[in-house]
Amino acid sequence: MIEFTDLLPVKRVVLQENSISKDELLQNMVSLFVDSPDVLCKEKVLSDILERELIMSTGIGAGVAIPHIHTNYINGVIVAFAVSKVSIDFDSMDKVPVNFIIMVLTSEEVRDEYLHTVAKFASLLRNHHIRELLVGSHSPKEVIDIMLEYEEND
Repeated sequence: MIEFTDLLPVKRVVLQENSISKDELLQNMVSLFVDSPDVLCKEKVLSDILERELIMSTGIGAGVAIPHIHTNYINGVIVAFAVSKVSIDFDSMDKVPVNFIIMVLTSEEVRDEYLHTVAKFASLLRNHHIRELLVGSHSPKEVIDIMLEYEEND
């Protein structure tokens, strides 16, 4: 079974303290992949993420957004996670602003891994207590620790 630490290194966790637009947050999250050898063209990934949002918002409701793309500019599955202390308007289906953003980038060949990854985070974020802990966290490491504790008790 894939663990959070396999999917999400601490350096790819963002605690967004200030008000920011959806596009600014997406740009910040894509910049977390700059050192990854699995991202073949950061500019193309960013343009594809922004284009995907124009087609249809990835705000799925209940304060969660899952911006994602399947592209040949990625090797495997790459994840970033943001907790925004200030809710962000993501044009979500339920019109509720977003506090939790899971960015999932995958190559065309690993769509099944994408589904497993999204399911793992969805399970975590269904838990109201975990959501409160994440919003109250003070560091990316604390976010990971909360996820690991949930994983151990789940």
